Amino acid sequence: MTSPAPSIFLSYGSGDRAAARHVYKLLSSAGADVWFDETQLIPGTPWRDSILNALKSVNTLMVLVSQNSIEKMQGVELKTAVEKTTRDPKFRIIPVLLPHTEIEKLHPVLRGLQAVDLRDAADDETRLRRLLASIAIDRDAGETANDEEIGDNLREAGDLSAARPFYEKALSIMTATFGESHPNIGRLHRKLGSIYFEQGDLVSAERYFRSALTIDELAFGSDHQTVAADLNNLGLVYSARGESDRAVATLQRSLEITKEAFGENSHEFATALNNVALVMHARGNLDEAMKYLKESLLIAERISGPAHPDVANRLNNIAGLLHDSGEFEEARVYSEEALKRSTEIYGETHPKVGSRLHNLGTICRELNDLPKAQAYLERALSIAEKNGAMQDVALTLNSLANVYRAKGDISDALALYERSLKIADTIYGPENPLARNARASIRSIESTES
Repeated sequence: MTSPAPSIFLSYGSGDRAAARHVYKLLSSAGADVWFDETQLIPGTPWRDSILNALKSVNTLMVLVSQNSIEKMQGVELKTAVEKTTRDPKFRIIPVLLPHTEIEKLHPVLRGLQAVDLRDAADDETRLRRLLASIAIDRDAGETANDEEIGDNLREAGDLSAARPFYEKALSIMTATFGESHPNIGRLHRKLGSIYFEQGDLVSAERYFRSALTIDELAFGSDHQTVAADLNNLGLVYSARGESDRAVATLQRSLEITKEAFGENSHEFATALNNVALVMHARGNLDEAMKYLKESLLIAERISGPAHPDVANRLNNIAGLLHDSGEFEEARVYSEEALKRSTEIYGETHPKVGSRLHNLGTICRELNDLPKAQAYLERALSIAEKNGAMQDVALTLNSLANVYRAKGDISDALALYERSLKIADTIYGPENPLARNARASIRSIESTES
């Protein structure tokens, strides 16, 4: 079902006129129906009446807020919109937080509403993605998407920091509606756990994944497919922390449940095989890991065809395994194909593309192709920083430092190792392999220089 885009009234104070013009340009360029006074008011007509009439005809008020206070006419617009919400429950008021906005100074009416946060948006692509997500349409229902759906859209686009508050609001509403032990709560805990995992906050990720597992075991029993998904998520957390034995046991249990629930020729079983392979890879069981990976790749290609995210993911993982086996030329072939397919699927700035660039950069470094290694890793770092994925930032800084060191740029390499170590210590703790490696590299450079 195709639905018209929401009609939007853009409300702003005179001090934010430049920002309003920019927001209008972004939304209009994407096809949104926006009422903006500079383009709609006709000279010589009563502007106040025109504004109030326009508010009656739209279904969304988008209020730009900044460090400037709400002006008189903007207050009238907001009051009119609030009155409309009492008559029309589908009418929405969306605060848009401009740079330097302080939440505690928001107008009381706006303080309790889910906002579009542009304060940390680094570019127009991010700004537009967040604005459009807030007015997204649920194509099945033909209505404005709810907070969970908005979070899904933002997460799929790789905007993790923007997705999280929408999931948190959805969780608050769901908890008030269903209580704390309903499967809907488990589903949102899984999604929040995934956000924290991708951002490198393993403590929070484990907390949410464990909560989801408890809820789902009570609701569905210990052999349900949803429980398998929860176990899979926990296994990945254990693996990221270096707890390989615990990770393998957890993922093997997930694999067994998945095989029974979905069969061997299924997307779910292929994913479970892939995840077990990753942990076996980390433990050094390279031959066993390759067997699992190739089986997973064959299933994914058979089910989904070659142009699918799962296929790109398996190609990338095989490249990583070949890298660690010392087969760098073959690894490069798989890695380049994984990057090509991921870019076609996700676009140039998605976190998945950043991960592929990082992996290809490390392979190029092993092949002593240092200019390409540096170029790939710098692109990967830019994507990780843009998406707030601090786990990836720390890893890419360390890899880039290795390239600078190989080039003989010791002072730049040392600075990058120190940045990587600071992040790794914060999100993992000092005993994590990444933190230990960065610390060892710093000591090695300092001992050589002294």
